[in-house]
Amino acid sequence: MTPDPPGPPAPGSRIHEVLKLAGRRFTTDSTVGDVDPGVSYSFAGAGTSGDIRGRRTVMPKPGGDGSVFTYTIELEPRGTARALGPLLVPLLRSGLQKDLKRLKALLEAG
Repeated sequence: MTPDPPGPPAPGSRIHEVLKLAGRRFTTDSTVGDVDPGVSYSFAGAGTSGDIRGRRTVMPKPGGDGSVFTYTIELEPRGTARALGPLLVPLLRSGLQKDLKRLKALLEAG
């Protein structure tokens, strides 16, 4: 992910994402919508796989021991991606789960 301008999400910020999956490269360009600083932001845009919108949220875990990261995404495939729809969901889910595991390891390493 590459935000423009660099830094935390702000309304109107642009985000360029590249996901390498199953030997293919998927790119998405989106714009940040509403922001709750330090907690969540929404985004919407389009890319090689179709139209996309979603939200990223970080909330304290009940009991105060850590945090919970939630990533909600809605994808409306178009073009070639539409035909691959049934295969695209598990591939994207797998790629996102790997990204989240890497993020967790980086955060835990300090």
